Amino acid sequence: MDTILSSKYNEFIAQKNHEFPSLVAIEKAAVPKILKQFHYPISSWPVLIEKEIVKEIKLLSVRIPKLIAKIPELYFNNDIQRIADFYVNGNKTLAEFTMMCQEKQVLASCRLDIVNTNKGLKVLEANICSSIGGWQLQSFEKEIRSYHPLLKSDIKKEKFISRNTQVNYIKFIINEILNNVYDIDKEINIFISLDDEEAIAPIDTVAFFQNLIDVVNEEKEYKIKIFTGDVTKLYLEGKNLHFNSVRIHGLLDMDIKEIPSIVTRAFLLGTTYFPDNLATNMHSDKRNLALLRLLAEAGKFTATDNRLLKNCMPWTVELQSKEVNYKEEKIAITELIKEKDKFVIKPFRGFQGKEVFVGKFLTQTQWEAIVKKNVNSGKFILQEFCDSKQYLAPNKNNEWTPHKIIWGTFGFGTKYAGTFVRMSEVTSNRGVINAATGAIETIVYEVL
Repeated sequence: MDTILSSKYNEFIAQKNHEFPSLVAIEKAAVPKILKQFHYPISSWPVLIEKEIVKEIKLLSVRIPKLIAKIPELYFNNDIQRIADFYVNGNKTLAEFTMMCQEKQVLASCRLDIVNTNKGLKVLEANICSSIGGWQLQSFEKEIRSYHPLLKSDIKKEKFISRNTQVNYIKFIINEILNNVYDIDKEINIFISLDDEEAIAPIDTVAFFQNLIDVVNEEKEYKIKIFTGDVTKLYLEGKNLHFNSVRIHGLLDMDIKEIPSIVTRAFLLGTTYFPDNLATNMHSDKRNLALLRLLAEAGKFTATDNRLLKNCMPWTVELQSKEVNYKEEKIAITELIKEKDKFVIKPFRGFQGKEVFVGKFLTQTQWEAIVKKNVNSGKFILQEFCDSKQYLAPNKNNEWTPHKIIWGTFGFGTKYAGTFVRMSEVTSNRGVINAATGAIETIVYEVL
């Protein structure tokens, strides 16, 4: 069985010269204040990946979001009414504004959730917005590195690297602001919309992001500042978005809350970079995975992209009482889903594994009740169940046991920006491998 340490398992075990707990003691770790309250367990052991899988992950992380952005044209032929009926409950006006945002072709951050199966890598989800999680783990990189002598080698002889997703993200945001906002002089102000109910103080969040900004902005070519507060206090002055008399050049929605319409107006006017715009909402719909596969099977992309999608996209359809093509056979969904172990039901728009139902881990009675409740609800997809290969990894007691894992891979525009892992012990796994449902998270290093 493979291990999370890849081909380096024996070397790491031999170099373990002191005892450390299986999980990082978050409250004692030297990390920014906002992460002292990080809710999820983090493994003290890294996951190592070899260059072959890095190459595949890089390609998927950058290519999949670009192909999703082509769906309105290739599947809907840019037909506003069809787009309205599919994405926004028939609201043609909202669809018009969505396509206006689409035409600006701005880039947003994306995290793919990928599983490595016996048939290769499969993309389970494409999470596209500013609020995607997983980037927090990079703050624990120094702590994890300190436990393992092999990770502490001389920088000139470095054998393993962990891509700094946080720094990559800040660089991406600054570049996108410079590329999409006109009339920037020497000042860039970024507003972050936060969850009002979070226990983390806004001042700590601002300090965290401001520190990242200062690391990236070493040459001080621009004066860059982070702001947060009540989004309803944003206002337009002429074409420019303001907060407390300060012009806002970029706005990141970290809470997926309702953002005032004036932000969309400033975005369309080119005075504010707003990656969480209406087009991004459209791109993040999980039904897009089904559409990508359909387009690939119809040969709508390049031969290379068609092949990529047919290999990595699991079979996916909307959960409706209708006939579908499954393995080159026409069959009614209501008949197909009786084979519960083959399928997963999940919402169009969901997070943290909420309302994800894995047939293999439910009784037939439970599964049938879920199907009856949600079929034709217009809220769920049916997806082929893709089971993770098993990897030996330490559990919470530092015992090496079989685990299943999900890769969270980041793509920021044209750049692959790193990976983290969520892993769940096989004996306790119930199909949904998510930190919010008990999975352990960990840092990923690439073997050079």
